[in-house]
Amino acid sequence: MTVHIVGAGVAGLTCAVAAALAGERVVVYESSGHAGGRCRTFSDPTLEREVDNGIHMLIGANTSAFRYIDMIGSRGEWLSLAPASFPFQDAATGEFWRLRPNAGRLPWWLLLPGRRVAGSRFVDHLGIFRLALARPGDTVADCLGGPLLERLWRPLTEAALNTPPEEASAVLFRQVVRESFLKGEAACRPYLTRRGLTPALVDPALDLLRRKGGTVRFNARLRALEPGARETLLRFNDTAITAGPGDRVVLALPPWAAASFVHGTEARPPADFRGIVNIHYRLDRTVPLPGGGPYLGVISEPQAWLFVRGDVLTAMVSAAEALLPLSSPEIATRMWAMVESVLHLGRDHPPPYRVIREKRATPAHVPGNGTPIPLRPWPGVPHVVLAGDWTANEIPATIEAATRSGFRAADLILQG
Repeated sequence: MTVHIVGAGVAGLTCAVAAALAGERVVVYESSGHAGGRCRTFSDPTLEREVDNGIHMLIGANTSAFRYIDMIGSRGEWLSLAPASFPFQDAATGEFWRLRPNAGRLPWWLLLPGRRVAGSRFVDHLGIFRLALARPGDTVADCLGGPLLERLWRPLTEAALNTPPEEASAVLFRQVVRESFLKGEAACRPYLTRRGLTPALVDPALDLLRRKGGTVRFNARLRALEPGARETLLRFNDTAITAGPGDRVVLALPPWAAASFVHGTEARPPADFRGIVNIHYRLDRTVPLPGGGPYLGVISEPQAWLFVRGDVLTAMVSAAEALLPLSSPEIATRMWAMVESVLHLGRDHPPPYRVIREKRATPAHVPGNGTPIPLRPWPGVPHVVLAGDWTANEIPATIEAATRSGFRAADLILQG
């Protein structure tokens, strides 16, 4: 059996690795010149540094992601930040605090002022249990409005769902909370890459596929798909590939690309998206963040997270629709003012920078997002399946969702 996988993002690579380790011949087709999709590292000529196209943090609850990482042998590329601690600073007031979950499922950490939001009361945090009563049409703000909306629920919602709490699905956010904060410190524990996303998620997978006899064909854009009961035709640029009766086909494409191929089926890829903006600044030295860790949540307008790796400081803004229309100099200057208010570096103008916009970083995780996606959308064509972070939509579109979907696709094709 040959497994034809269209798309070399994290979902496609996960499926490819699982199939290759099961002994199947794998061919991966990628429309661009590199693998990884929205998770990749590249050399920026302005910064003269290796940077990621966007910051991605894993947590201990991401079991599918770590299953994939262990399969490709890259666990050593990930830095475990134990015990779990989430530092925040209010850019306007200068107040600093940490969220520090305890081990075990009983959240006694909320009783201690030093482990929760500055100036908050224990009862303020109990609003989280209102999520248990969330209805399909409820937003996070519907359930968790109140004194902690700006200092806790907004930054967490936008980080996890890339959607403002006034729009974000409370049911989907509830699932995030169930898989992380309600399982204790180990499930919340953050992990960041030591060198970048490509050495942590992509290159080891490509090496494994090559060792197993797999093939990765870059600059191969799928132009047409003709699924059939016995054979499926895939047209790439000027080449046509026929997947025979014993072969399998996996479409591991972003939703906007998949939409044209599943048109008329029961699969409904999302059509509404939210953006993320990352601004990488190269500093003249390594600068510690408040709290001494490699990341910091900043309560500001817009909400942002700061990350440091060496002398590169990254400001990441989720749900970044307000920034997307601005020019790169405008974005860099505006966000540098926020950085300066927190770090006090004494620099009025931004240092060398690179602005990266992901206008369709994730689907809009709004009520109704959880409609199940049939992974076999063509009746009578069981050998063609879908994968992608948007198909595992019981959780937000993340690395965890991408790997989860990749494993599901692999299970389907390997089971026949």
